[in-house]
Amino acid sequence: MNNVSIDSSWGVKTFRLTNGDLVSGEFPCDILVLSVIEGSYLKYQGSLVCAMHEKMGLDIGELVKDIDIDFRRVCNCWLSRALGECDFKRLLVIEFPYKQNRSAEIIEQAFLAIPIIAAKGIPVSRICMPMLSAGIQKQHPEDIVRPILESSLFLLENIEKLHEVFFVESNKERCGVLSDAMDTTLGRKKTLINNTDNIVSLLRNIKFNIRKLNLAEEMTGFTDHYLDSEKLRPQDIGIMCRKISESYVFRYPDTFSDRDLSKKIQESLVPVWVKSHLHTMRIFGNLNAHAIFNPRPKTLYDCTTQDYEILLSATARILQLWCDEKQIT
Repeated sequence: MNNVSIDSSWGVKTFRLTNGDLVSGEFPCDILVLSVIEGSYLKYQGSLVCAMHEKMGLDIGELVKDIDIDFRRVCNCWLSRALGECDFKRLLVIEFPYKQNRSAEIIEQAFLAIPIIAAKGIPVSRICMPMLSAGIQKQHPEDIVRPILESSLFLLENIEKLHEVFFVESNKERCGVLSDAMDTTLGRKKTLINNTDNIVSLLRNIKFNIRKLNLAEEMTGFTDHYLDSEKLRPQDIGIMCRKISESYVFRYPDTFSDRDLSKKIQESLVPVWVKSHLHTMRIFGNLNAHAIFNPRPKTLYDCTTQDYEILLSATARILQLWCDEKQIT
């Protein structure tokens, strides 16, 4: 539904809002963040706590009796012990005081526990969460998006081992509300890319070569949704092209220790025209995909459909070159 990427010292990382079911098995993660009312672990029908108990046999009321790390006095949350054979390796449970309008503050405090968890060597590569505090606590979704988004982007930028954060909402209509709230928080303009015949053809070619190169898993969320969408947004294209550029430049993992993409494009042993295409993908990707917390007025230099055709042409050419390098037919 929506994405935002950031540059870090360890490459591009992504915060992704998606429509789905956390207990369906589609969202394995190192840590599942969820919320409850302070001291209450009741299984309210329709809650994630209830769904986890019914479908996965996880009982929060039992897990709280044997906590791994207790942050409740300072961060209003606690970390479970490893859950064994489960889609979620651990739970980070945030406890919200009953009838106190402090949700944003508590979310920000709870997320400060994650760097401590990472520092202890506990895996945090992928974190998933539902809409925190918006269920039983009756918080309005739009009031919770900013602290979740800003805190998640801070963690992605500063924790080496954290690569992506999934924000999962089961209700499609509410997911759309959250997506709009994300765009508002990020200062994004509500614009779509015109699906010209050329853009449709280029996207079809890109999708085909992503699959040929076995990049589909790395590009999850793009090949199966955005590239087939009639409502294609600049940020979706930006993230995809930036990821492809990075994947191509760093296709030999041992080649570089520094993850500065611009520098490594320049150092790559490829012709100048290839570097030009890679820089185009990087620059357009940064422009459209990265976090911008202040709205920008429309200017003469805003990207047009023609600009996106140039970007997609460069991306399609790099993918084809990569296929040729691997002698894939």
